[in-house]
Amino acid sequence: MQRETFHDRLRLVVGNRSNREVGEITGCHPETVRRYLTGQAPSVEFVRLLSEKTNTDAGWLVSGRAQPVDPSKLLAEIEQLANRLAAVEGQLRSLLAERVATASRERPKAVNMSIFPEGSSRGASVTSQR
Repeated sequence: MQRETFHDRLRLVVGNRSNREVGEITGCHPETVRRYLTGQAPSVEFVRLLSEKTNTDAGWLVSGRAQPVDPSKLLAEIEQLANRLAAVEGQLRSLLAERVATASRERPKAVNMSIFPEGSSRGASVTSQR
């Protein structure tokens, strides 16, 4: 199994961003970004800004080891997500209620299911509600 290197993690964080885009968020020239991505050791400031702007753990980026998670921060994020989910659920319930109310106000139309023309004395006609 091959070990993941710093530059592997760096390329993972950069993703599909161009050297110019990375340069804009880190204050580096695109050529400097290219050199960092191809093996030159980046500056501490570059790593700090890239980590900050991409919401990446700088400790993981540098060492490959995750930093301990602050439980209170994690709980706050979970609470935010739960609130957002509850809001979406409320919106969906409102939309469903509107659809049900609209559908119940519409009257079904009678459809003549007879195989004989109207007014004919042959057989019985069947009327279905749609």
